[in-house]
Amino acid sequence: MLETTATKLRKNLPKEIEPCFKNHETLHVKQRDGKDFVIISAEDWQAIEETLFINSIPNRVASIQDANELPTNDVEQLPLEAKHEIETFIAFVKTRYQSVGNKRQPEITKGDKNINPSDLFGLWTQQPRDIKDIRKQAWQRSEMEL
Repeated sequence: MLETTATKLRKNLPKEIEPCFKNHETLHVKQRDGKDFVIISAEDWQAIEETLFINSIPNRVASIQDANELPTNDVEQLPLEAKHEIETFIAFVKTRYQSVGNKRQPEITKGDKNINPSDLFGLWTQQPRDIKDIRKQAWQRSEMEL
């Protein structure tokens, strides 16, 4: 927990409170009259409120502790086909997010009307992109069903 005085806080507020947001630090502010106070980020306060709420529900903490004692590797107990599907999905996610990390993201400024639609499509690159293509694909599907 970081400490400062009320005087130092008034003189340099942004610098004094920055660690609260960047590093999730708690800032203890001392006053001459002994009425100290604490500053934390809104995110940290929300986490505290959630923890208090969970702890207020009867038997909730015990059920969470019981869940932590369950076997963590349930994949080993699955059928071989399910394991294969999980491995395939993990490989897909890895590939997907590695390729997204390397791809240049479109630059859009306020009021920019020149957006390249190909930059907006990821998983659906082979899907129709406009109403004409959607109708064409629907027509082809209905012909196949006949």
